[in-house]
Amino acid sequence: MSLNLLNLPELSERHIEMLAKVIADWCDANSIDAGGDCAQAAYAAAVDLLSANTDMSAGQLRQALDLRMAENKREEPSS
Repeated sequence: MSLNLLNLPELSERHIEMLAKVIADWCDANSIDAGGDCAQAAYAAAVDLLSANTDMSAGQLRQALDLRMAENKREEPSS
């Protein structure tokens, strides 16, 4: 997964490292390909969450990401 630093001007290097770790852990826990569309959606959600609250710890970000992705999955139209 590529990290576009131009989209993250307000996040510190520590935040960027935390994002990478949280996304990698989330992908592993959910058996998601880190290069796939679902991982990209998780990455975007994590950036959004962290940008809204830069004081989050990695654990808090992971919990918030789990909730956000579960909400997104419930909102998907069924085929």
